[in-house]
Amino acid sequence: MTMVHLYSTHTPYDPPERFKALYRDPAYTGPVKAFYAEHRQAIESQQYVPTPADVEAVRNLYYAGVTQADELVGDLVRELERAGELANTLVIVTADHGESLGEDGLWEHNHMVRRELCVPLLMSWPTKLPAGKRVGALVDQIDVFPTLCDLAGLALPKVEDEYARVDGASLLPLVRGEKDALRTFSFAENGVRLAVQDLGRKLDVPRSVVLPKTLDDARPEFERSLGQKETAPVYVEFDPKDRFAEVNQVDARRAAALELLAALHAWSVGMPIPAELVQASGRDEETHEILRHTGYGGGVGGDDE
Repeated sequence: MTMVHLYSTHTPYDPPERFKALYRDPAYTGPVKAFYAEHRQAIESQQYVPTPADVEAVRNLYYAGVTQADELVGDLVRELERAGELANTLVIVTADHGESLGEDGLWEHNHMVRRELCVPLLMSWPTKLPAGKRVGALVDQIDVFPTLCDLAGLALPKVEDEYARVDGASLLPLVRGEKDALRTFSFAENGVRLAVQDLGRKLDVPRSVVLPKTLDDARPEFERSLGQKETAPVYVEFDPKDRFAEVNQVDARRAAALELLAALHAWSVGMPIPAELVQASGRDEETHEILRHTGYGGGVGGDDE
């Protein structure tokens, strides 16, 4: 098993010139030649206000990085084919998050918006998976591991305690058309907010809303948070014509928002360890230090700035 981490769609957006040239607007004369995390920080602090042309230039750099990643995946697939191993190899392409490129004033990631919560998931195994099959059901990253085990004919690890339970499910029944859905909701969290979504709507709330042990106690906390402008809950119903549009309807659709709150609270309190009691192990600290050196330290709600 090999994991290949492609970095070109993560800041800095600064791919080789041959990829930039594919997307660059020859009429653009502004300052954006690459886009680093410090540039995002300057925009968020209003030290610099990008023009529409600047925003387009940043997006073009990102698209160039996507094309670079696409070429690198192609290189791997061609090498597997050259070695005669492609027919016997499961290739999975996925991501840990999407990206905001100035939409709604947001940049990079760590926001609970749908364009960052939705990720690609492509699987190819010429001898075991049908070519061109699309699955429209809601699936999650936790489903990748059970699917891999299922395809490889491996049993899931034996559950000896609550912490060893595998929460995901194999996606093969969806691929074979045996089931229409495996789950109703998908969940996400960062250091300060949690989100729940189904195929038609999404709710994200500050972490304080789900800390109470009962839903009856969480609902008043939800109502209190509505008055906090910067951290208020956001309820969105997806527009089929613009699937990433984010218009907060929490006031007009309170009952629907509370329905999703019930699912989010049940998920949160169902974790083996409450979030506020999680303690990092030595292995966690070692991993965190490695991630810091690759630009993945901290994050929203983390210890780093």
